[in-house]
Amino acid sequence: MPGDELAPSIGVLARPLGDLPDPLPIPVMRRPFDASASPPGSKSIANRALLLAALAGGESVIRNLPVGADDVDVMVRALGQLGARLRVESPGDRGVSIRVSGVGGRWRVPPEGVRLDARGAGTAARFLMAAALLGAPGSGPITIDGNAQLRARPMGGLAAALRALGAQVRSQTDRDRLPMRIVPPADPDRVPGSVEIGAGESSQFRSALMLVAPFLPRGLTIVATAPPPSPGYIEMTHRLLCAVGGAVSGSDPATGPCGSAYVPRWSAAPGGIAGFELDVEPDASSAAVLLTAAVLTGSALAVPGLTVGGSLQPDAGFVRVAEAFGARARPGGLVGVRGSGPLRPIDVTLRPMPDTALVAAVLAGFVPGEGGRPRTTTLRGLGTLRDKECDRLAALRAELAKVGVEVEIITAGADEGLRLTPAPGGIGWGPSVAPVVFETYDDHRVAMALALIGLRRAGVAVRNPACVAKSYPAFWRDLAGLCGKGSA
Repeated sequence: MPGDELAPSIGVLARPLGDLPDPLPIPVMRRPFDASASPPGSKSIANRALLLAALAGGESVIRNLPVGADDVDVMVRALGQLGARLRVESPGDRGVSIRVSGVGGRWRVPPEGVRLDARGAGTAARFLMAAALLGAPGSGPITIDGNAQLRARPMGGLAAALRALGAQVRSQTDRDRLPMRIVPPADPDRVPGSVEIGAGESSQFRSALMLVAPFLPRGLTIVATAPPPSPGYIEMTHRLLCAVGGAVSGSDPATGPCGSAYVPRWSAAPGGIAGFELDVEPDASSAAVLLTAAVLTGSALAVPGLTVGGSLQPDAGFVRVAEAFGARARPGGLVGVRGSGPLRPIDVTLRPMPDTALVAAVLAGFVPGEGGRPRTTTLRGLGTLRDKECDRLAALRAELAKVGVEVEIITAGADEGLRLTPAPGGIGWGPSVAPVVFETYDDHRVAMALALIGLRRAGVAVRNPACVAKSYPAFWRDLAGLCGKGSA
């Protein structure tokens, strides 16, 4: 049978994370599939919702939290240390429901303080830094730390904003990096009602301040001196606050034309929020990986529960990028694609959804040449990828070179992008190609993206496959399911 030769490899992918070989071999997909997929709930939405629920007055219920995702586990543990009560109500294989009893806007930290370990979770660390403003009078300091990877990531812009709002913020380094010791303002009523945040600062800094704004005695107005690097994630925070009853107004910091004299402002009124109920959407960044698998293999895939126009997540727009490469989108706004013939090069900005650049770069590697000449894809708006779990621009340049793709990092003003030129035939595949092992830099998105190359090129393996636990612990099992459908 055509699929028999793949059975051992597919079986390996389906093993628990702790039992996977390292490096992990990826099976070539021999036939297209037509399937639906259920990636875990969005960790970006989940961590925002968890913080809001922990600060809210009363009880909240959050459904479809991703199971086993490191970033969400970090947030749940930290909020419990800060005094919120969290109880899992309906455990499941894919997602859980959790009931959260909030603290009414003020943490009660013992005088000796508390230490929160964010491990490698940058989003959680930054949200918790801002949340440290909200200690009750007499509360002790909150120290936030992480692993070596997280300690290298920038925190200075957020630390400066917290100092401007009256917190004492002390870093154990001279560059405002973790670990950070934060003492909340001694008199919450004297916390200023506005703060300025500068150009080029992480969108997570602004989102962090937005999430705590309704719980400050005067609310908060955020004045942004320039548009943020990843505006879609600020829009996510804004819309989530609206959905759970936050009194927010003014122009959203995600908007405002580049280079104009207009200074975007965003405001939240004081008063906190009441308990709420929320269903977390499937993670659009993970969905983009599975959609790319479909495009690469001429397959069809739908992601129920995720729509292009209705999602809170900017990465749901990756369907439009896949269309530009030559895929056909599913009708009706449902996130889904059907691969449809040879890929074509694109020139696009991914500033609203930079995490999708990794899978877009993989698609670019399979663009065939024309008239014996290679064709180049340009991906713009990727400056923020330097400071993720690894330097993702450098990682793509190093790893794609192993399969014959020339990757140039280009600079445009303060931003960066990629220019990708594969060999005229695209990334080679077939039994005669040399084996290649991709490094993954302990980065979940690098691992998932590079693994897709193995669906079309023989001899591909990825190191440290367990790093996908950060956002998508079931990724290899789900990929095995698609491989099985493509080999039957």
